[in-house]
Amino acid sequence: MAEPSCRTIFAERYRIIQEQFTLQSRDLDNMTQRNRQLYDDQARHDIERGRIMDELAMAKGDLDQLRNEAANLRAEKKIWEVSHTAVSFWIRC
Repeated sequence: MAEPSCRTIFAERYRIIQEQFTLQSRDLDNMTQRNRQLYDDQARHDIERGRIMDELAMAKGDLDQLRNEAANLRAEKKIWEVSHTAVSFWIRC
């Protein structure tokens, strides 16, 4: 059995290295595309998060306003109750 020549061995080794390079290049392309998709998703999520944070801030403002209005109404109710009690007292007298 004849041993393969150096040229044949080097050609085979070159072919294997070339195949590995091709596979790694495809993997890199796939990872680059996946990275781009993830970056785009992150950008969309950041925009959505910002929108939600704005809505939350507005809701908190509305909640504070409603709390103030409720407190004002309770105070106004107490004033009316005191006034009504005083008027009732004066009417009975």
